Amino acid sequence: MKNTMKNTTKYTRYVRLGIESAVIGIAVGFLISLVFSALNGASTYYPSAPAFVSRFGTPLKATVASAAIWVLIGLVFGYGSLIFEIEKWSLLKRTVINCCVYYVSFLPLAIVAGWFPLDGAHLAVFTGIYLLIYAIFWAVNYWIAEAEIHQINQCLKERADDSDNGDSDNSENSVNSDESENSDDSEDSASSENSSLSNER
Repeated sequence: MKNTMKNTTKYTRYVRLGIESAVIGIAVGFLISLVFSALNGASTYYPSAPAFVSRFGTPLKATVASAAIWVLIGLVFGYGSLIFEIEKWSLLKRTVINCCVYYVSFLPLAIVAGWFPLDGAHLAVFTGIYLLIYAIFWAVNYWIAEAEIHQINQCLKERADDSDNGDSDNSENSVNSDESENSDDSEDSASSENSSLSNER
């Protein structure tokens, strides 16, 4: 029963990750194409390069095809991020494999989308830009992870300090309670002795 629930939770998580990645891929792809259309001074929206659009006859068909490619790109980056959850690998190994998986999967989709012609010069430029962007995103994510770990450690330290202070207060209260009990016992003993002396008289 527990294994079934665990597998269901994993399946749900993967499905949610796929949906979120697809939506992000479409959103990012649309924004990038919109920016490039504006920068090129086009009077109409082009989802990709004119050569790519001309393959489909109409901008609408080209947009649908582009959306499908953007979904695939989003899925590549979404599911590729799971590589960093393999804890038995070192961070360097995870980073190298993740970078290679992204590149090998993303490159053919970028070519199909018509983002650059398939020749040595453009491929070298694309590779350089890819590595630069990957390095920037990796550094930012690493810095964010370090900040979160530092914050968590700080919270744990504060809780430990509060716990130590609470134990110290409890210890002081216990000592005070013991002293009070001893004082009461002494008073009771003295009272008993006085009572005995009075009876003897």
